[in-house]
Amino acid sequence: MSYKRSSLFTCMTLTAFAAVACESDDLSNQERLQALLRDAPLRQVPPGTDASAPDHHAAGDHEPSGDPHSHIILPSVNPLGVWNFDDCTSSRTKLRDTTFNDNTAFRSVGVNCGPGIENSQAVEISAPEDIVYVPDQPDFTFENGVTVAGWFKPNATGGTKTLFRKRDKGTSSFALLLDAGKFEFVVNVGNDIAINVMSPRKAKAGVFQHVAATYDGATVRLYVDGLEVNHFAIAGAIPPGPGPLLMGNDGSERRFAGSIDSALFTTHALTADEILALTCFPRSPTVTMTPAMASTPPGVPTRFDIAATNNNNVDFG
Repeated sequence: MSYKRSSLFTCMTLTAFAAVACESDDLSNQERLQALLRDAPLRQVPPGTDASAPDHHAAGDHEPSGDPHSHIILPSVNPLGVWNFDDCTSSRTKLRDTTFNDNTAFRSVGVNCGPGIENSQAVEISAPEDIVYVPDQPDFTFENGVTVAGWFKPNATGGTKTLFRKRDKGTSSFALLLDAGKFEFVVNVGNDIAINVMSPRKAKAGVFQHVAATYDGATVRLYVDGLEVNHFAIAGAIPPGPGPLLMGNDGSERRFAGSIDSALFTTHALTADEILALTCFPRSPTVTMTPAMASTPPGVPTRFDIAATNNNNVDFG
């Protein structure tokens, strides 16, 4: 799969307070981006936004059984959070972070648990108030940039839908969206300036697609199924914002109707190779022996050929 890489803006210069564009419609585009970042207050305040973050290991709170580690290939630099949702159950709202940072996510009670990618489990967003969120933490700052990524299976692709969003009072530090059928990453780079990148091709309904977005303070990039599909270079600094990290919905109910699996968040820009590795799932090797069986007298040596096959398409180290 290949994509044409193209910039969304042909000419842009910056003043101290505003973006001055060479195209006549750039001002209206800036207004559109600011509107995508703005968000209404959440109806239900997530734990940790107005008070201290919830205790991840409260007495009597037992984690579900299962592999505590991520089933995706993690980048060499540890992310701040990876949520596989394999511990999703109707009896609890907590969703375990499979890194060692213990940034627990929470689902609203109506969010269902369903099938994910590669025999895993996903969360299903269906009702208007459904949402998954991670309370703000002291290390959720963006001096070194940001990366968000995950597998998304939309039921439909029309309208404007939040995939990820980091709240900043009445607006957002950044937002990864499904907008008018295309994936779009909008970033607040300070001084009331927002930038964006959009996928050239439309999303597919009913199919899991891996979507990732990064910003390193210089270039914003968008990846679909592990490949970069667009980028735009502009220097800036993302405001940290005191609000939670939202997945699948927001205060304005720009709800993503569909399934989310293996969500990742960190405060630096992953490399292209690290993004590609997120689309790979480790598979066990297969071993075959020829002949499969042999009958020989005691003490008589027998020759066997043993072949081990690596079923992964990348080297996992």
